[in-house]
Parts: sequence; C-alpha cells; structure tokens
Amino acid sequence: LLFFGPPPLVHPDDPTRAVLASMQFVEVFKRFELVGRFGVTTGRSYCGVCGSAKRMEYTVLGDCVNLSARLMANAPPLGILCDEDTSRHSTGEIVYKALAPIRVKGKANPIPIFRPMLKESVEPIGLTSDRKIH
Repeated sequence: LLFFGPPPLVHPDDPTRAVLASMQFVEVFKRFELVGRFGVTTGRSYCGVCGSAKRMEYTVLGDCVNLSARLMANAPPLGILCDEDTSRHSTGEIVYKALAPIRVKGKANPIPIFRPMLKESVEPIGLTSDRKIH
C-alpha cells in the first residue's frame, strides 16, 4: 500500500505522483522479473493510528482504499488500473484510456476504470542537453 498526500504533505498533483510511481514500480518489477498489479484511486480516507495500547499501527481506511485493492486485483500482470477521480485529477503528462467498467465487491454499479499511459513526449523548450536552444 502506497499512500500519497497524508496531512500535512498534501500536493495538488498527488494523483499524478501516484500513477507515475506505479509506472516506475512496473519497470522495477520487470527488471527483477517480478509480477505486480497496481490499483490507483483518488479520494478522502482516514489516516492515523488504530489499535490499543498493546498494539498500535498507522493505517489508511476508506472507500477509496478498498476500491484500490479491487482495481489491483482486476489489473493484468504488470498493469495499472485507475478510477475516474484519478483520471480527472491528474496533470497533463499522463493520458488515460477508458476501459469497460467492472463490477467489484461492495459497489452496486459497475465502476469506470482507466489505463494510464505516459503522454508522448513533446519537443523540449529551452536549452537541450546538447546545448542548443529550442
């Protein structure tokens, strides 16, 4: 479980950061010949200490956490699935392909899902690595 944006470390581009981190994990998993699946959701959740004096742990709870687990379970090997809120709140370096909605435990209606992809790189503006100005 990776969690982006716990108070007071919230950033307006946390959905983008989470997707980009998942993309980097896919590359690391490939390099080590591991298999992983990733589900990224955006929303409000509870984060804090739960438990008793004998056993406490920092945790994250909420609908978006549960949905993330459901997306992860439905993702293909080395794949990333995102919810609609993540696709709407991400910045421009990621584009999303809408996939067929899926049914998940705990939801009455099918959930729209999206596959993130890096936007094709655009030509740089400014000074390039070969010291030319664009």
